[in-house]
Amino acid sequence: MDARQLVVSIRKLGLTQEQIAERTGLSQGAVSHIETGRRKNVFATTKESLQKLHTELMSGAASVEAA
Repeated sequence: MDARQLVVSIRKLGLTQEQIAERTGLSQGAVSHIETGRRKNVFATTKESLQKLHTELMSGAASVEAA
């Protein structure tokens, strides 16, 4: 998955842009830009942070409410 797909998937799991930002160290604006496709090129570390959060949510290791 690319960064946009990861953000969209995480949002479908119930996290807000603010929660994603808090858990990944990004700003809410950056999350918004990634989600809407305005930011297409992201650093590898950004994608890794989104992938880690996505994996944790999918495996149940992290809960949506924990934000």
